[in-house]
Amino acid sequence: LFDIDHFKSINDTHGHAAGDEALCIVARCARETLRTRDVLGRVGGDEFMLLLPAASVDDALLVAERITRRIDAQAGSVLALSLSFGVVDIDMAGGESLEVARIRADLALYEAKRQGRRRAVPASQRGPQTVFGDSRSFGDSSLGLSSF
Repeated sequence: LFDIDHFKSINDTHGHAAGDEALCIVARCARETLRTRDVLGRVGGDEFMLLLPAASVDDALLVAERITRRIDAQAGSVLALSLSFGVVDIDMAGGESLEVARIRADLALYEAKRQGRRRAVPASQRGPQTVFGDSRSFGDSSLGLSSF
């Protein structure tokens, strides 16, 4: 699960057309990074979900980093965008539903934002608790402030 850092401020400061452009850039960069069997969907607003079949959490962290690099390269100086990610491995063998995994990913996404944004935080389930792993930063978190 991931979203655009400070998306509301993009819309509030630069208008909804700028927000729409940010969404298009993020969706395009994510699609260009994924394998054909991966699934990308917009959950709502500025939030997206990726399903990466047969990928480990480490694989997903690398995908997050590649998407971030592609956005940095394509948006360039015209648009400063950053993303925060919550990463989980769905325990299908244990009967975990997509919705329960999404809740864990959402908790990890909020933890990424709490830690300063522009990063990915993995989360695993240990009994009734969600446990966060080491976060992976994607460079300068000040880039999360839009500069159209």
